[in-house]
Parts: sequence; C-alpha cells; structure tokens
Amino acid sequence: MPSPCASDEKNAIRAGYGRGPQLAASAPRNCQPSPETTANSSYNSRISSSNNTTATAIVVVVALLVVIVVVLVVVEAVALAIVVVVVVVLVVVVEVVVVVVVVVVVVVVVVVVVVVVVIAVIIVESAAATVVLLVVVIVVIVVVVASLVVVIVVVTLLVVIVVALVVVEAVALAIVIVVLVVVVVVVVVVVVVVVVVIVVVVVVVVVVVAVVVKVAIADLVVLLLIFKVYRFFSIYILTGPLIYAHATIN
Repeated sequence: MPSPCASDEKNAIRAGYGRGPQLAASAPRNCQPSPETTANSSYNSRISSSNNTTATAIVVVVALLVVIVVVLVVVEAVALAIVVVVVVVLVVVVEVVVVVVVVVVVVVVVVVVVVVVVIAVIIVESAAATVVLLVVVIVVIVVVVASLVVVIVVVTLLVVIVVALVVVEAVALAIVIVVLVVVVVVVVVVVVVVVVVIVVVVVVVVVVVAVVVKVAIADLVVLLLIFKVYRFFSIYILTGPLIYAHATIN
C-alpha cells in the first residue's frame, strides 16, 4: 500500500484517509492536503452556508409580508367598521333631534294658529281679512319649518362628510355615506310633508269650528232677542191693558 504521505494525494485518498478536511484530520501530521484541496473545500462550505442563509431570509421575508398584509386588512376593516358605526350613530342622533325639534315647533305653531284663527274669526268681521290672516299664518309656518329642516340637513351632511374625509377614504364607506344621506333626506322630507298636512288640517278644522261657533252664538243671540221681544210684547202689550182694566173695574 502506498504511503499516505506520498506526494501524490490520490494515494492518500485511496489509502482510506478521506478527502479534503477529512484527509487533513485523519492523515499523519507530516501528511497535509494540498492548498488547492483546502481552498476548494472552504469555497464549497461557504456556498452551502450562503444558500442556507438566503433560503432562510426569503422564508422570513415572505412570512413578514403575509403578517403585515393580514394586519393591514384587519386594521382597515376595524377602522371602516368604527367609522360606519360613528356615522350611523351621528345620523340617528341628528334624525332624532330633527323629529323632536319639528314636533315641538309643530305643537307651538299649532297652538298659536288656533288662538290667532279663533280671535280672527270671532272678532274680525271681514271674511277677506280672516282669509288673508290664515294665509299669512300658513306661509309663516311653512317658512319656519322649511328653514329649520334645511339647517338640520346641511349640518348632518357636513358632519357625515367631515367624518368620512378625516378618518378614512374608502369606496364602501362612500356608498354607506350616500345611503345614509339619502335616508336622512327622505326622513326630513316626510316629516316636512306631515307637518304641513297637520298644520293645514288644523287650520281648516279651527276655521270651521270657529265659524260654526260664531254662527251658533249669533243664533243664540237672535233667539234671545226674539224671546225678549216676545216677552215684552206679551207682558206689556197684551197683558198690560187687561191688568189695567181689571184693576180699574175693581
């Protein structure tokens, strides 16, 4: 068997001392591998280590990207849900305020209309003046209610738009905002129509009742006058001479 320390390294490999680092570790001290073999072995080790590091880095980066995407999606969904809830709460609050304010205004205005119409029908003798007064009152009511509704609608739209622009910009949120605005406008229009109808009905009923009451009062006055005239005629015109004649005879 050839010596493992022969100049030909192949003899050492065939002798069972391994290759590269194995040859350096197992061969006798006076028999080392050539510098070329050591360099090739070190290069191969670096390549293998670099490949492992690159694969690990790719896996870590992909995992981080997946985590970031999931977090962003979840955060965006939560933010969108929060904004939608805030907008819905604001719209509901504004609608409740609209209904309450309109109801209060309607009650106050109806009371004023009742008082004014009753006074106008009973005191004012001119039918034209009464009609003009009623028209003026109705116009004032409509203008007041319409102005109130316009102000509240504008405030609602401004609140919704500001919330949408400041918090988040999303197509879904824009759709929700449009739907909510349409709902608010429909509710306000319905409330205004109901208010106008109620006011008109109340005015008509009050006018009719006042006219009927006035006619009834006039009829009572006429009947009272007739009764007084009849009593005067019966007592002083017919009964008077008879009483006088009876007293004279006696």
